[in-house]
Amino acid sequence: MDDIRLPVTEHLAELRSRVIIVLSAVLLLAVIIFPFSATLIAVIWNDLMADNITMVTYGPLEWLVLRVTFSIFCSILISMPLTIYEGLAFILPGLYTHERKFVYVVPLLLLLPLLGAAVAYFFVVPHVIAFLVAYSSGTAAAAFSAQQTLWMVMVLVAGMGLALEVPPIILLSVRMKVVTLSALESWRLIIYILLISIALSFSPDPAGIGQIIAAVFLVLLFEVGIILAKAADRALPAA
Repeated sequence: MDDIRLPVTEHLAELRSRVIIVLSAVLLLAVIIFPFSATLIAVIWNDLMADNITMVTYGPLEWLVLRVTFSIFCSILISMPLTIYEGLAFILPGLYTHERKFVYVVPLLLLLPLLGAAVAYFFVVPHVIAFLVAYSSGTAAAAFSAQQTLWMVMVLVAGMGLALEVPPIILLSVRMKVVTLSALESWRLIIYILLISIALSFSPDPAGIGQIIAAVFLVLLFEVGIILAKAADRALPAA
């Protein structure tokens, strides 16, 4: 592909059109999913919760807000391949030839979030819910808010899915010379603090166990990214 210099206004116009395409897809999918959202929520609830756990709503709009939020969440997940494609289509023309070959990392950007989401849904979420149920037993009836519980599930699933993007993003950034390994290593303490702050801010487990797991998980993934970038440097010297 030949390098073509375009005015900034054309870049902005292209970016706007690609953003509109992604947002339109998300909105359309959300509208399609919404009529089935109640059934899907019930399936997830029955899959994760014990039979004696009652789903409760504490406000007249809670169920509607939950269905809308759930529909948008599902539409964002489904449209993720389109989002990544539109992002690549926007940035690839601006990359040098030696930078474009690192697009081999892109499949990881699609597969790793699915793996992280699966681990969260089938392993992390059931353990967190089991702990919360055990924590409340004997002191209160186990009636969980539908909105708060499903929000917790969505945050954990999305959070672990996005967390697994860290290693390939570090690898891609180093190979494309956006950042150097020495800079990442010198900023390690600051990055640790940032990752731990993110884990403490977004993990929904009130007991604190989820926050600790998320913080350790993010720090380990950062180190995995560093190891992968070093291995790539040895195997594929930078152009």
